[in-house]
Amino acid sequence: RRGKWSYADRSGIMGYSYSDDQWPLMCFNAAKNWQLGWYSEKAIELSDRSTCGAWKGRLYGFPDFESIPDNDNSHALIKVGDIHMQYNKIA
Repeated sequence: RRGKWSYADRSGIMGYSYSDDQWPLMCFNAAKNWQLGWYSEKAIELSDRSTCGAWKGRLYGFPDFESIPDNDNSHALIKVGDIHMQYNKIA
């Protein structure tokens, strides 16, 4: 909780937001993107935390989604157990 209002945290789309629907641009968090199936063509699920240390690759920001190379080591979304990761790059 930030400020005097219950939903004063404006850092994510699930908290208090702005009345203007054109600004600021906000995005869903990694867990919500995974749940919705967005970016699934470039998502990877690692079986557990022990294999995460062995994985080497590149995590791309969503603005670069269309230019992610077609290989096994380039992703926009990573899931390890109940942890979801993404890179929010400013376009």
